[in-house]
Amino acid sequence: MIILSNILTGVNVAAKKFLIILLIVIVSSFYAGCLKAPDTDGDGHSDPVDAFPKDPGEWKDSDGDGIGDNTEKSEGTDPFNSDSDGDGYMDSIDLDPLDANVSIDSDGDSYPDSADAFPEDPEEWADTDGDGYGDNLDMYPEDPKYHTSVIRTLTDFTYEELQSRTIFENDQQGTEYSLSLTNNDHDGGNFTITVNSCKAYNWTKTECEPGTSISNSTVAYLGPGETGIVKVKLFSKFMVQRKTFMYEFNVTPPEVEQPG
Repeated sequence: MIILSNILTGVNVAAKKFLIILLIVIVSSFYAGCLKAPDTDGDGHSDPVDAFPKDPGEWKDSDGDGIGDNTEKSEGTDPFNSDSDGDGYMDSIDLDPLDANVSIDSDGDSYPDSADAFPEDPEEWADTDGDGYGDNLDMYPEDPKYHTSVIRTLTDFTYEELQSRTIFENDQQGTEYSLSLTNNDHDGGNFTITVNSCKAYNWTKTECEPGTSISNSTVAYLGPGETGIVKVKLFSKFMVQRKTFMYEFNVTPPEVEQPG
């Protein structure tokens, strides 16, 4: 003000008025230029009042859901309602903001929470039998009584030797044993039939001489209640020496999965 007073001293009234008006115009122009806000996206709405300052197609978000009014109008959602379908989830996170039956997908397994039996588990989404265990890990997805299984060995079976005969194959002498094997269990599986023998048998100790044991196995599948004829071949040049030869059968039943 002191500087202004010094300038105006000695100046007539008309000149003073002119100088004052000129000064006001200069100052106003200066401050207007300094205070004018930028319009980054050039959409005609300055950044301070533009809800999307970097998007030239949007500038207003009436319902505050993070989606511009123009986009909401083009997609059919309500720009004045942040939850257009009324399912309790904001339009911006709702997988289908126009379908109240579809909401969000918390675990990212592509099944919305509203249709996901396990919304926090990305490995499960369905529980067909309603037993609380997801179908993917439920070994009995349609039976609510079971969800896992245990391994048990089939024990209800019988067998008997039918015959044995001498055979010659590939310049080798051997014996072919025939057994009748019956699976009396309610489950089927692969039974392993083994013939154990030895090249030299100690009749005094009723055991094979060390290092002379031989064996061979055959695997046969038998269904529930099924009987089959199983043949096992065993070759040894000592078989002609009947006094030093003995054999025994061993049937190994299969292990099967059962409801736990």
